[in-house]
Amino acid sequence: LDPFFFGPISYNGATYTHDNIEDTNSPDELPISFKPIVYLPPVEIKTGEEDENILFCQRAKLYRYDSTINEMKERGIGEMKILQH
Repeated sequence: LDPFFFGPISYNGATYTHDNIEDTNSPDELPISFKPIVYLPPVEIKTGEEDENILFCQRAKLYRYDSTINEMKERGIGEMKILQH
């Protein structure tokens, strides 16, 4: 006998027991639909790098020096690029 067995549990039409699970509400039967509230047209984003050639690109960490406590602080992680116009 399992000391942590508490008997069957019913939740949202489904009966859960220690040995099996019987689900009376299948996810395929539920009428779920998501419609947008506001239509947003696609927007072209310009980064300023469209006319540039990438000479070097590497993932890197950026640090800054805090002179008040004489310590390097991590500023962020991202791509470091050397571009040629």
